This record gives sequence, C-alpha cells and structure tokens, in this order.
Amino acid sequence: MHELHHEIQISAPPQTVYEAITTQKGIRSWWTRDSVVQPRVGSVAELGFNNRALLLRMRIDELRPQKRIMWYCLGDDEEWKDTRLIWDISEKDGATILHLLHAYWRSPGSTFATSNSKWGELIHRLKDYVEGRNPGPRWKK
Repeated sequence: MHELHHEIQISAPPQTVYEAITTQKGIRSWWTRDSVVQPRVGSVAELGFNNRALLLRMRIDELRPQKRIMWYCLGDDEEWKDTRLIWDISEKDGATILHLLHAYWRSPGSTFATSNSKWGELIHRLKDYVEGRNPGPRWKK
C-alpha cells in the first residue's frame, strides 16, 4: 500500500486545529464549502467538489479530541476508495504539529500524485485558517 505524508507547524492551540478538521464550519473555511460534517464517530461526512462533479463520502472512524482524527473513504472516487485520512495533532515547543497521513492507496496512479499536491496546498490553507488569515475554502462550489 502507498501513503502520502504531510506535516506542518501551526501557531494555534490543538483544540482549534482539531475543530478545523472535525466541524462543518471548519471544513467549509479551508477545504470545500459544499460539505456536511458532524463530529461524531460513525457519521458520514460528505464533501462535494465542482458542483458535486465529485462527491467524497468519508466515514468518521476515530475522534480523539486534540489528538487524532481518522476518516475512511467509502468510495465515489475509485482511487480514494478504502483509503484513510489520519490526522495526528501534537504539541512541541509551544506550537501545534499537525501530521496528515493519507494511507492505503492501492497504487500510485494519477490521482495519487494530484492528491499529494492538493494536500500540500490544503494543509497550508488549514494553517492559515486556524492562525486567523481566513483563506476561504479551496473549492467554493
């Protein structure tokens, strides 16, 4: 299996970072405006892109406040199907460290490479949002 890793240092409390990833308000502020997210294990988040030309449904499998979030991709995009998004949050020297692991890719196809680039952009948008720069969502429709 193949994996994507991204890590960033953020000047915001772990709780703020956690809420940016686990709440509808948070996701709509840096990732996609077309989202339905409930911070509850077992719920299914829906993330729409480009007027729902792509809809990702992610089951929320783990929520450890201020520590870890894990989502399981239910499908809708064949290459993302059965992958996991694992967000680990820690503190070091007064800063929050966010590590994103996008795991269980079956093959490193074209979506794998594109997703790697997009995660690089998105993790910086998330950082800007929680640090108060409010970049808005990457996808507005």
